Amino acid sequence: MSKEKIVGVEFIRLCATIGVIMNHVGVCWISAYGDTANANGLVLFKTINGLAFWPVPLFMMITGFLLLSRQPIDYNKAFCYFKRIAILLALFGTLFASMELFFKTKSLTLDLFVNSFVDMIQGKTWNHLWYLYMLLGIYLILPIFSWKNTSPHPKQLLILLLIIFFFISILPCVKQDIGIVFPLSLVYVGYLLLGYFLSIEEVKDWCSCYLKDEYCVFIILFLFALVVIEYVFDIQFRFSGYTSPFTVMQVTLMFIMAMRQRKLIDKICCNPLVKNFNRCSLGIYIIHMVWINLIIKVLHVNIMGLNILMILMVSLAIVILSWMSVNVLIRVPILKKYL
Repeated sequence: MSKEKIVGVEFIRLCATIGVIMNHVGVCWISAYGDTANANGLVLFKTINGLAFWPVPLFMMITGFLLLSRQPIDYNKAFCYFKRIAILLALFGTLFASMELFFKTKSLTLDLFVNSFVDMIQGKTWNHLWYLYMLLGIYLILPIFSWKNTSPHPKQLLILLLIIFFFISILPCVKQDIGIVFPLSLVYVGYLLLGYFLSIEEVKDWCSCYLKDEYCVFIILFLFALVVIEYVFDIQFRFSGYTSPFTVMQVTLMFIMAMRQRKLIDKICCNPLVKNFNRCSLGIYIIHMVWINLIIKVLHVNIMGLNILMILMVSLAIVILSWMSVNVLIRVPILKKYL
């Protein structure tokens, strides 16, 4: 895989890791203090949450870009990926479920840990770990999309992508009460295939010819502006969300742009701190909710009345604390192997 692809992916991973924390800052403080916040504070945090729906799609596109464009993946290889996530989910899912029960009962017993393990099996742990549960399913179906002898024609893959995004993105916008329920995970399969689609040389050449940098930047910023308008003016239309066609368009252009800006991105991603941050990205995703929950449930800090600069500083502090925590955890041999 070329250096261009590597640095582009690393830059996307860096931005997406920070972006997903911003998303959770928005949703967690709304959940904890939304009832007591003034109208402006509530709108601000809803806007922060709405502006950060792009990180998870980009994470899935990275997976498709890296794994499906390489050597064919058989079930032995897929199981290695599956096992890593399953172990992390068992460890941290049980731990977080235990912490949640402790917050409620204020007691630490053997039954608490047993019940926490059962809760983890049932998916009743901290909400952000839905991503790990989803990855378990994604890794199991990877061999289905791993073409052994020849890659599919770009037109065939494009048709498949259009079908997926029509049912899970366009159709819900046209008529939300259509009465047909599609699995939520289908959208992530779509993003997985979209990442692979953008790795095909023919597609990259087409994008280079018809999607100029200045147009991409303008459209991306315009789509962000639509999200702000959606929440500030309380417009009843989905400009944001994982299945929104606007998010699909936005992450596609963001991915294309990141793959192009090799010279600028190379300077950023070659920095040792950035390399370390990307090394810790999965751990940061898992651990950051510990700090958010401690701030909200133990320290009882309400930042909804603060200005945007202070909110960004708190978010940055959560990013740094999570990063430092993961660097400590990876010194433990068993955790280093999986984190």
